[in-house]
Amino acid sequence: MPTISLLYQDRHLIVCEKPAGILTQPDAAHPSDPASDMLAALSQQLSSSHHPTPEIYPVHRLDRGVGGIMVFASSRAAAGKLSDMAAKRAIAKQYLAVVHGHPTTEEGM
Repeated sequence: MPTISLLYQDRHLIVCEKPAGILTQPDAAHPSDPASDMLAALSQQLSSSHHPTPEIYPVHRLDRGVGGIMVFASSRAAAGKLSDMAAKRAIAKQYLAVVHGHPTTEEGM
């Protein structure tokens, strides 16, 4: 299981770094496994003998091959509010890429 770097945590949010190569959440082809998905890895990392497995809800996803900062909710209510904010584009996202060489244009697809 990869150790997930926690950047911020309170009773509503978990902000962490998702390594490239790990799923955000399990899918049909990849059942829940702490070695392959963030939800299982975070649940295992944050649970202890003194505390039950915490509730963790993804607010957004990053593709398996992409690493970056992710926000998870620690309650159903927080997940609903954060999902609503994301749908209303009240949460800003930034994407950075490392490229080899020099692009010929400043922007494009």
